[in-house]
Amino acid sequence: MSRRELCSFRWDGTQWATITTSSHLEFEYKSSTANQQNTTSTVDGTIRVATFNILADCFPWFIEMVIRSAERFEWLCHGITNLNSTIIGLNEVTTTSLQQLQQCQFIRENYFITESFDENKHDRTNELKGCTNGLLSTHGCIILSKLPLIEVFAISVSGSTREAVIGKVQLGSNSENCVYFCAHHTTAYQTPKNAQLRAQQICDIVDVLQPTGLPFVIMGDLNLHYDFEDGVIIDNKFIDAWAQTHFSHIHPFNDGNQGYTFDAVKNNLIPYYIPGERRQMRLDRILFSHGFPAFVIIPCAIWEK
Repeated sequence: MSRRELCSFRWDGTQWATITTSSHLEFEYKSSTANQQNTTSTVDGTIRVATFNILADCFPWFIEMVIRSAERFEWLCHGITNLNSTIIGLNEVTTTSLQQLQQCQFIRENYFITESFDENKHDRTNELKGCTNGLLSTHGCIILSKLPLIEVFAISVSGSTREAVIGKVQLGSNSENCVYFCAHHTTAYQTPKNAQLRAQQICDIVDVLQPTGLPFVIMGDLNLHYDFEDGVIIDNKFIDAWAQTHFSHIHPFNDGNQGYTFDAVKNNLIPYYIPGERRQMRLDRILFSHGFPAFVIIPCAIWEK
C-alpha cells in the first residue's frame, strides 16, 4: 500500500502553523524552553487514548434534521475538553467539524492536529481543496495529540478512498520510546464480502507499520460486525483494549461489559436515521500491537454524552 507523507499543525497564537518533519525539532526546542504544558510528555507518565466516530454532516437534509450536527459538533468540543485525552482519533470528520475543532480554545492550547482547514484555499465546489493534507474526501480521519507528532503520514487501503492516518510520538523522555498511533475507519455494512475487505484493510496498515519495528496502535470505527471478524485481531496478535479490561478473570477487569459502541437499544438517535435498527455491536476498537510498551491501569470506558 502506498504511503503519503503529511505535516501536522499547531496553534501559534495567531494561526494553525504547519509543523513539518524538518521543523519538528526546532518547534520542540522552543516548546521546552518556553515550558509549555503538555507538549513534550505527560506529567505523571500515563497516557489516555480515545477514539470516536463523530458522525459526518454530509447527509441529505431529512437525515440532518434528525442528527442535528451543529449541536453535536458543539458538544464535541466540550467532550474533548472534559475527556482531556492525550491522543484522540476521530472518524467521519468533515470540513465543517474540522473548522469547529480548530476554533476550540482547549484544542488550540493543547493539541497538535493532522489536518487544517485553510479558508484561503477553500473552494465551495470542492471541500477537499480547503484541507492542507487532503484527508477529508467527503469525510475522513484525523488525530489530535498532546505529544508532538514527530512524523505524520497516510496509508491508502484496499477498496476505499479513505486513508488511514498515522502519527509517530515519543512516550516519556527516552527518544527510543517512539510509537505509532493510527486512526482508521474501515468499510461499513454487514456483508461477508465487506468483512473480508475490512480484514484486508487492517492488514494493509499492519504491512506498513510492522516493518518499522516500532509498537503501534490502530484505533477507530473498524466496523467489526461479525464475531468471526475478531480473527484479524488474533491473527495479528493485537491486544484489544476493551476485551483486555472487561473480559478478563481478574478484578476489576472482569465485569463482562460488552462495550457496544453502536447500540440501537440505548442510543435513541440511531433508529431515527436507520428505521427499524435494533443491533448492538462493538464496532469501534483500540488495538495495541504485541509488545506495546504500556499497560492498562483502569478499565476502558465508553466516551459518550
